[in-house]
Amino acid sequence: MSFFEKVGQRFSQGRRDAAQKVKEISDTIKLNNQIAEEKKALASTFRRLGESYYELFGEKPDEMLEEYISAIKESEERIAGLQAQKNLIRSLVKCPDCGRLVDMEAVFCPECGARMPEIAEESGNEDEESRTCPACGEKIDEGTLFCPVCGAYIEEDEEESE
Repeated sequence: MSFFEKVGQRFSQGRRDAAQKVKEISDTIKLNNQIAEEKKALASTFRRLGESYYELFGEKPDEMLEEYISAIKESEERIAGLQAQKNLIRSLVKCPDCGRLVDMEAVFCPECGARMPEIAEESGNEDEESRTCPACGEKIDEGTLFCPVCGAYIEEDEEESE
């Protein structure tokens, strides 16, 4: 066998080896993509399972899961408070009937036609004992159970319950 024939054979073998490596890499990438898609589907299923559990048992969770339910409720309250702050900055309030964001100056909701509640003007004579929502900081009336701005549950003070 001549020198050139040997070089040709080695070159052909190198091409076959390179082609095999490219195929291995390509197959590996395809499998990695399939694995990633399955992991996304699994995460989505777990999320839906958790949401379903929360919807069904959020008010009376299993003792093992109370910590998670409590953390979810606290996060929801913080989100509602932050959303309310954002809406106030943008001069928007929620319609009490349909929930659409409406300009604060509107008298009626453009979506459902419901009369919008009047927003009390802030006065300089603030009552020292006035209450505020723990989620959004909005002033609330005594005896209010839910914040009219963000909807957060307002726990009774010990003094009020006496």
